[in-house]
Order: sequence, then C-alpha cells, then structure tokens
Amino acid sequence: MRYDITVLGNHQSTMALVESLIRDDLKPDLIVTLSREARAKVNIAGASSDLAEFARDSGIAVHECDGYRLVAERDRAFFQENAFGIGVCTDWQHLIPGHVLDAFEQGVFGFHGSLMAFPNGRGRSPFNWSIRLGGKSVLHNCFRYTEGADEGGVFNTTEIPIAPEEPIRTLQFKALIDSRVTIRRLLRAYRGGAIELTPQPGSAGVWLPKLTPADSLLEFEAMGIEMALNLIRASSRPFAGAYGVTAGGEQVTVWRAGRYDGPLDPQWEDAAPGTVVAAALDSALIKCRDGLLLATEISIDAERLVGVRFS
Repeated sequence: MRYDITVLGNHQSTMALVESLIRDDLKPDLIVTLSREARAKVNIAGASSDLAEFARDSGIAVHECDGYRLVAERDRAFFQENAFGIGVCTDWQHLIPGHVLDAFEQGVFGFHGSLMAFPNGRGRSPFNWSIRLGGKSVLHNCFRYTEGADEGGVFNTTEIPIAPEEPIRTLQFKALIDSRVTIRRLLRAYRGGAIELTPQPGSAGVWLPKLTPADSLLEFEAMGIEMALNLIRASSRPFAGAYGVTAGGEQVTVWRAGRYDGPLDPQWEDAAPGTVVAAALDSALIKCRDGLLLATEISIDAERLVGVRFS
C-alpha cells in the first residue's frame, strides 16, 4: 500500500492540523498515532483520545503503533511493507528512528521553536524554556527530520512574538496557526516536486534539557518575582502547573498570576518573602523578595492561605 501524505501525532493539535488539511484539499492518506494501550503508559500533555476515531470517520487510514520508538515488530513490519511519500510530525515525544525516516521518499518534517536560532536551542521542552528564560519570541522552524535531534535542513522559519504575560497555551496556539500555514506550503511544494531546504550551521552550543513537573517548583525568595511569573506562565495548562509548598507541607498549584501594583498595607512590610499577606476574590497576594505576586488562579481556597508561608 502507498500512502502519499502521512501525519504522525497524538495531540489535540494533531487533530486540528488534520482538520485544516482536509479543508485545504490536502487530506492525509494515513495517521500514525499511539494505540490506546501505548498512550496509557506515557504522560502526554494535551493528548487526544479520539484522534484515531476521528481519522477513520474522515476516511483516513490509521496505524496505531505500540510505542513512540516505533521499534516493535508490528510497527517495523508496517513501515517495511508499505510505501510512503512525505510525512508531517506534530508533538511526537521521541526521535523517529532511521528505518522509519528512510521509508519516506521525501522525508518526515516537523517543527522546533525556541528563543534561540538554530543550531542553538535544540533539545526538549523548548517553548517552556523560552518563556522561563524571559524570551520575547520563538523562532519556529519547519525542518526535515534526521536521526539526530533537530539537525535537519530547514524549510521555513517564522518568528513568533511572546507577549509579556502570555501563558504557554497562547504560544502553542500561535505556533499551531504557523504550522498549518507552513505545512500547507510544504505539501504544495511536495506536490509540485520542489521542496527547498536550507542546511543548518554546525553543532549547537546551547542544548535544552527535558523539563518535568518536578521542575516547576516556586521558590519565591530565591527566584524573585519575574522568574516566578515566567515559571507560572511556562508551566500552565496544558502542563501540570507551577506549584509552591507551604511550610506545613501542602502543595498549592498556581495557574495564573501577575505583578501586583495596587495599594499597600503597611503591615505587609515585616512579612517574610513567600508569605501570603492577603487574599480575597479567589486570589492570593504573595510577598516575594522584590515585589508582590498576585495569584489569580490557584488550586485551593485562597482565603485559607492568609498568613501561610511557602517554604
């Protein structure tokens, strides 16, 4: 069997991409996604549980694979026994092995965006890092995959601005729009027989390590308010959220916050950094070493935190 256009992915954004391709008369022939059993073994932020069902209802073939690595016997056989034109990959949380990449006549393309220009900024969790590090924009690259991480020739780069108080979901939305536009161009270039790629410069000087939920701990005194706010923005939905731990050991997740610039109560002056000095209307005001952070969306009743100090 030959599949001209293949989309690999597991997320809600994958489904949105496929919907846009159908509207643009670029309907994929195949969706490659994790099986329900494989998906249950991994933690996927923003995963779609009905991508395979949606594809079948849309008349698109589906291969539900046994794992991200695509090395199970059944997955190997699928890519050996069929022919493929071009692949588009979205939010695949592992490098695609060479035996799969080699099965595609024109290769597999995906995206990587960080605040640094290639070859720097390769690695894991790039959008999260871009916000954590105070980036003003990300360079969103569409490139051809190789067995090395983020090393292939670049088809297109779009600079996407990051607004000062923007949460990561908004940045993901902007990137999704860019992905739709760029993939439309890529697939039309493929059908026209002329995909032009720009080779990347040499080896990367800055590599981004993977982030886990444990890396989103808020330490108000050590971080300062700007770093804390960036961490909250970078860890917000669809991720697990930034969190503080009270002196009593309770974990409190902060989904949204901003810098407080309202009236001050003189009694707050002597409070230690990390102390909740006021709360009302589901919001908590937390003293940092260099300002006041207003948490406007948190995981517990804000008013019972008054006087509590985060460790």
